[in-house]
Amino acid sequence: GRIPRLSAKLLPEGFAQVATNCDLRLGKLQPMKDLSTVTGVASGTRSLMRLSSGSWMSYTSDVDIVRAQIANSGDRTYLTGRGSHPEQTNASLYGSGTYERLGMVAPTTALTISLNGEPLYGTTEIGSFTGCSSSGDNQIAIGEAHGLTLKVGDFVEITSATTEADVGNYVLESWDDTNLFVNQELTGSDSDVAITITRQVDAAVADSVSYVYTRVVKWADGSEEESAPSDPTAVTDVLDGQGAVLTGFVAGSDNDVTHFRIYRLAAGTSGAEYQYLDEITVAESSYSDDSYGGGEDDPHGLQDVQADILETEDWVPPPDALEGLTQFSNGILIGFVGNKLYVSEPWVGYAWPSGYAMTFDYDIVALAVFNEAIMVLTGAFPYIVTGLDPQSMSQTILPYEQACVSKAGVAVTNIGVVYPTPDGLFLLNGHSGKMLTKGVFTKDQWAALGPENLISFFYDDQYYGFFRGTGTGFLFNFKEDPYTVDISISGGSITGGFLDAEDDTLYLVNGSSLKSWGTSASYLTYAWKSALFRSGDAANYACAAVVADGNVDFQLYADQAAKLSPAKTVTSEEMFRLPSGYRAREFEFSLSGAEDVDSVAIGQHSGELF
Repeated sequence: GRIPRLSAKLLPEGFAQVATNCDLRLGKLQPMKDLSTVTGVASGTRSLMRLSSGSWMSYTSDVDIVRAQIANSGDRTYLTGRGSHPEQTNASLYGSGTYERLGMVAPTTALTISLNGEPLYGTTEIGSFTGCSSSGDNQIAIGEAHGLTLKVGDFVEITSATTEADVGNYVLESWDDTNLFVNQELTGSDSDVAITITRQVDAAVADSVSYVYTRVVKWADGSEEESAPSDPTAVTDVLDGQGAVLTGFVAGSDNDVTHFRIYRLAAGTSGAEYQYLDEITVAESSYSDDSYGGGEDDPHGLQDVQADILETEDWVPPPDALEGLTQFSNGILIGFVGNKLYVSEPWVGYAWPSGYAMTFDYDIVALAVFNEAIMVLTGAFPYIVTGLDPQSMSQTILPYEQACVSKAGVAVTNIGVVYPTPDGLFLLNGHSGKMLTKGVFTKDQWAALGPENLISFFYDDQYYGFFRGTGTGFLFNFKEDPYTVDISISGGSITGGFLDAEDDTLYLVNGSSLKSWGTSASYLTYAWKSALFRSGDAANYACAAVVADGNVDFQLYADQAAKLSPAKTVTSEEMFRLPSGYRAREFEFSLSGAEDVDSVAIGQHSGELF
């Protein structure tokens, strides 16, 4: 392969000045396999993902897509960058062009409480008397000073009287030391009346309660999503014998809400929390929190709550402007807005508590995950974030002034994260870093390539980079004897791609077609040019032989001038003559074609070739 940083005269043995579409993995010169067309896509497609059904999601804008970690989810995916806020869809919804908001929006108003049922008021006895008399009006004479402290509204019950019609309950309106005056006239005069005076006692407070409710979406795959709670109702005293009726449920328009969940707090209880009460459908406009069944032994009273407590207190949706959506460990999703990293609740991809956010000194360009750590690549320095619990994650700035210049150019490899910087391709492996292309490209050579346009993949143990909007790219072998091979693809510009780990295939958008890399039975045409060889004495090489599997074009350069016009098409392994009539000190040769080449021999006579 190529090492552009080195002069053609200083290239190590076996390296080249030009290497385009060359497969060098077997130690000989081979052409790269051509691409196979998979399906048609919209021209300019930049983002895509292959679903388990084999169908494709594709977008002409920069959309970040991750798979939802939900069992039997029907290809549920989460997306940022497509709409006005993060979204989710599945294969069925995507087929109809439907997206749901990622994240449940909480209700903004509290429920309204009204109480139903009669309070169970109690009574207390003030006094009782016998041998009283009535005079046919509303007066009852006790016959002696009663000495009681009475109140208007006390109850006077005639428990027995000669006139049976007078037996009953009356309300005290006034009194003196020996007489009581009730609220209605008695039937007649009676001298043998027994009475009991009682007073109503306020009903006891059964509970002091407050309610919240949440919005719930139930998906067809059995998964559920629940919002943060509404504002709480004012604490309300519920008397013995009463129940509560809740109204004011609002589904809102942000999600296809299917249910409401109701939680109740018993105020005054040490460490009290909102506990699950019940669930209703969105079709129900009110809810009765009482156990009234109509029987004498079943008076009004609040229902029993369950042991489950409200868990969604701070489960807010991700920010509308979230980008860079990435799957982290422990079921956690991550993304960023400006210089803030946002983190979801573990295994709850729709809940992004604001308290989990982390702020950095510089705007974030891209995120990558390696070895249970988050690599935060910014416009200046990289950071590493560690920890599997969002409440205790920590960030560390790394001592490398290497800004990331392309989010799409980041590739996670099996030895670290590789990303493009103004200086070259940089490798982050935990807390350590290394400039991979230091010995391959100069800073100016790298900048001339346009690294800000890179779309990159780690495939077949090598870094593949393609320049968006062109038909060109490069393969970078960085693990041993680093070199690069240029890639040139016809058929239109490359605008996006997807590496499918399930079928171990790299897919590229090439014009208006989606193509799979290296799967065709045909081959790309390669171009390869050797290092420059300097002869001690001026020479005129007389003959050459190429061992190849088929026809290839051969060209010889002497003192940088092509000596074959046109290039020699080699059709066999037999020796062939080279032009005469010159002497030169510097020699190079080039090969082009689509056939394997095992060796090239050039000499001043045939005996040097074999």
